[in-house]
Amino acid sequence: MQNENASLRRLEDSRWGVEAGGLRNLPWKPDADNPLAPPVLDIDWLVAQPLLPVLVEVVPASVLHRSLMAHGLEDSLEVVEWLRGEQLQRVLDFDIWSESSALGSEDVSASRVVEWFRAWLEVGPEFAAERFFELDEETIVCAVTSLFEIQPEGMGGTADEMPDDYVLTPDRKFHVKMRIEGEEEFEIVQQVLRALYGRDVRLASRVFAYSAMLVRQETLEDALRWRRGRLADQGFVDVQEARASLRLRAEGSLRDAVRAHVKREQAKVLDAEERKLKFAKTEVAFMADIEPEVFDAVAARFRAMDPADGFRYVATLLEAGEIRRIVGSSAEDAESIMDDDDIVKEVTERAILQARALMSRVYGLAAQAKAKNATNPSNTAKPDTSMLVERAVAVFEDATEGDLLDLKSRMVRVSNALAAALAPSDFLTGESFHRSLGIARGAMNLGLEKVLAAPGDYALDVDPSEFEEVRAAWALKSVGPEFLFQLGWQSIARLPLLLAEAFVSLEQAQPEAFAFLATRRKVHTSDSSTLEVAVDALVEAGRYVDARKWLEGLELHLPAPAFWVANAVLNRAPLFPEAFENATRALRPFCTASEIAQVERFAASLAQNLADSPHSAMASSRQGEASGAESTAHA
Repeated sequence: MQNENASLRRLEDSRWGVEAGGLRNLPWKPDADNPLAPPVLDIDWLVAQPLLPVLVEVVPASVLHRSLMAHGLEDSLEVVEWLRGEQLQRVLDFDIWSESSALGSEDVSASRVVEWFRAWLEVGPEFAAERFFELDEETIVCAVTSLFEIQPEGMGGTADEMPDDYVLTPDRKFHVKMRIEGEEEFEIVQQVLRALYGRDVRLASRVFAYSAMLVRQETLEDALRWRRGRLADQGFVDVQEARASLRLRAEGSLRDAVRAHVKREQAKVLDAEERKLKFAKTEVAFMADIEPEVFDAVAARFRAMDPADGFRYVATLLEAGEIRRIVGSSAEDAESIMDDDDIVKEVTERAILQARALMSRVYGLAAQAKAKNATNPSNTAKPDTSMLVERAVAVFEDATEGDLLDLKSRMVRVSNALAAALAPSDFLTGESFHRSLGIARGAMNLGLEKVLAAPGDYALDVDPSEFEEVRAAWALKSVGPEFLFQLGWQSIARLPLLLAEAFVSLEQAQPEAFAFLATRRKVHTSDSSTLEVAVDALVEAGRYVDARKWLEGLELHLPAPAFWVANAVLNRAPLFPEAFENATRALRPFCTASEIAQVERFAASLAQNLADSPHSAMASSRQGEASGAESTAHA
């Protein structure tokens, strides 16, 4: 085994490559109503809010993006109109990039750029140009080169010599050919060209000059690097960091890390009533820090408003006495009030805090609606089917709104890391996000069960007389979603190797009966050499693609339920096979310790579970005995 592992180090680093399509290929439909997910906002509700310009800045870009996509860009123009600057750039980071098979990396999607221009042009050509020009340079160049093929005047021929499908730009310096297909899309791109030059001829000319001159691949790499940085700032961790978080850790070291963390967290709680999660309603938790970029963006919005419009916000957020105290009694007209920096500072802070409070209540209502039965012990009208972690989150509805907002943000970051590690090419898509969120929810539920089963092992001080939901909520707060996920994931992630080792051991122990398993497989290394490796070593090295190819070759030789179980478990993200419960190939994420135990028992009794295989010598023997008995009975 040591020699094999040494050889496996030479295998090309494709071990993190999952089947084409990543998480989307898992035969399991995620729960769209996962209460741990950030809510998809009702755009009509958002538009109706007086603080719409501020909410557009405060709502996380990922939530805003999913909400816009669910409602439709063209039906969300009131929100699109306020989406500008850095927040616009962050939303586009989620939307306009897609996997390019030609480049083997992500690239700007011309069709998505056109959709955004379609929405901007509904507001007006000048607005469309302004929004485009305020994006970062690399995104602009990648978008322009995705829409146009550019030839500087004189390099590809004169205007008379150029093919008919090339158009001369208004400054007569470039010939451009539209790359987009479709008559309607072609017309939109023409409007884009006119809008950019109509807004600023010199700036548009520079954009097309850079786009024609720069090496696109280098610009694309720079754009992707800046995009990764912005995503990391929002909790979407780097792929390598995400993969590192999924590595198996020694149980003792993980437990020690959890114990140290819990002691630090519990030391922060001095009030015994607070330890029981009977927190007082307060905004202190989420009022403490306002990100400078959010403050600057909202302040700029207020300064750019018409004085009369801006004063309406001031009058809503500040009392008349406060206004006089800040600007003095001499300033009475709207223009002079809105020119006062202290007024802008105060109204900006108030607006952001109110917007955050509103969003926190939205988060709380979503959690409360999902688990209102679970948190009411006297309600027996409907049996509770929600997970323990969901009921724990619902308890936070009685906590500070800031705690709930922070908790759900951390849970989403855990899911983002899981998706980035398992499917780096499509982890920002809605489908992959919900799948990873479902897997993360199950792992956190497992971790919560593990901690509550032996709280002393993790230095967790819980009151056994409390309701289970309250104890779970205290554990969730003390241990944190990150460590709960780690504890649960360790139980899930060791199952593929456990099952692979059971297959290998079975063939070695009973070679005549189970030779058909052929658990050694030839694999190719990065230096073009070939190795013959046992399937458990493949799994240990993370070569799941090769391990699954081995399993596919056994489909016709294994009993159907046994194959379904192995097919579900031998994955980088193992899933629970519902074949344990009924004759079905359906799968779902692991959520409970009892589900883990079922797979462990299956692996421990593998010989018995494979005994009905037509290629098993034991099965042949039993069939022969049955035939002999039948012949004797006939005689």
